[in-house]
Amino acid sequence: ALMVLDSFMRNAVWHSFATLLDGVDAGTMSMEELKWLTCRNQVTIFFLIFAHFSSRAFTAKVTSQFRLKVRAEVMRCMVGQDIAFFDIFPSGVLQERLNQDAEMLAGKLFDLPLDVIHLSGMLINNLCAVYWLKPKLCFMIFVPMPFLSLA
Repeated sequence: ALMVLDSFMRNAVWHSFATLLDGVDAGTMSMEELKWLTCRNQVTIFFLIFAHFSSRAFTAKVTSQFRLKVRAEVMRCMVGQDIAFFDIFPSGVLQERLNQDAEMLAGKLFDLPLDVIHLSGMLINNLCAVYWLKPKLCFMIFVPMPFLSLA
C-alpha cells in the first residue's frame, strides 16, 4: 500500500509544480502563495519518499525472514543425507548454492512484485500527465513505446 501511494502520488505532486509555475507566469498567483504551496509540495514529496523507503524496509524484513526459513528447511533436509553424498558434493559448494537459490527465490517472490507495482504506477501516472498536457503528444510518445521496447 505504501509503494502504491508513492508510485501514484509522487509524480502527480511533482507535475503539479509546473501548474504552480504557470500560475506565477500568468500572474494569477502571488509569490507568497507560491512559497507556501511549494513548501506543502516539498513536505508531501518528503512523506512519499519516506513511504517508498518504508515499503522497501518492510519488504526487506519479510524477505530476510523468508530466506532464513527456506535455508533452514533445506539445510535440515541436506543434513539427513548419507555421508557419501558429502564426499561427492563439498559442503561449501552446497551452502553457497543454497544461499544463492534462497536469495533468488526471495527476490522473485517479494522484490519483483514490488518493483512491478512501483514502475507500473509511475508509468500510468506519467502517461496521464502527458495526456492531460497534450493528448496528441501522449499518443506520439506512448503508442510506439511497446513496439520499440520489443525491438
